[in-house]
Amino acid sequence: MAKKFSLAAELAAASVSRPKSRANNPTKNSAQSQSLSFAHRLHYPWQYRRFFDQSQVFRLRECVVFRVKNDLGHFRLGITLKARGSSLERNRTKRRIREAMRSLSCELGSYDYNVVVPGSKKMAFPYPQRLAECLRRDLKNALSTRPAT
Repeated sequence: MAKKFSLAAELAAASVSRPKSRANNPTKNSAQSQSLSFAHRLHYPWQYRRFFDQSQVFRLRECVVFRVKNDLGHFRLGITLKARGSSLERNRTKRRIREAMRSLSCELGSYDYNVVVPGSKKMAFPYPQRLAECLRRDLKNALSTRPAT
């Protein structure tokens, strides 16, 4: 009995003393590589104010997308939506927008984008899905037909 206990204690001590590396954790790395990084997002009010001065406007069926040239070499994303619906619905909508824009990252170029969701839209179930489809299809078409400035 004492031998079983000591073997279990040795195994537990070996697993505790070994440092766990985040680099070996596949779920953490895959989630990080799939997300939109801090550098790819707009954070401050002055960054959003730039859209009112000199921006291109894409009016899509489900939202309005503004874009302004930047000097960073990659796109950045801002999301503007009304405080309508529950936080769960708003966060789901924002996740869908970020995922749709991340999937279009090759076509987006070196611009800042602000996706504006009108206050009249309800954030309930089918809307986030329709919005993501609209961004993937309609924004991609609008970007390919409109020349970059």
